[in-house]
Amino acid sequence: MIIGCLALALGTVGCFVPFLPTFPFFLLTGVCFAKGSDTLYEKFTSSKLYERNFKSFQDGKGMKRSTKVRVILSVGFCCTAGFFLTESMTVKIIITAVLVLHILYFVFGIKNYGN
Repeated sequence: MIIGCLALALGTVGCFVPFLPTFPFFLLTGVCFAKGSDTLYEKFTSSKLYERNFKSFQDGKGMKRSTKVRVILSVGFCCTAGFFLTESMTVKIIITAVLVLHILYFVFGIKNYGN
């Protein structure tokens, strides 16, 4: 429950802060609330934040292009910051691979929905 609430708070902040991704935090929130509390899960899945960022994806329809761009940019910013903040070549290679796979997945693996 505590992890779910923390993830919800971080995901909400991520809606307004460009470098903090919302999608993984809302996904974690849904998982934690689904396992921990039916009431919190229902509240979360009926919220506007959930509906804007995750509902169409969970329903199998895909994701809005604008949401995909926001997720790619925020994760890209975080990965780029991590890339320049580390000195380890191994970590830089891992960060680069994660970023490339993330972009490929969001561009080709998740279908566009809506706009």
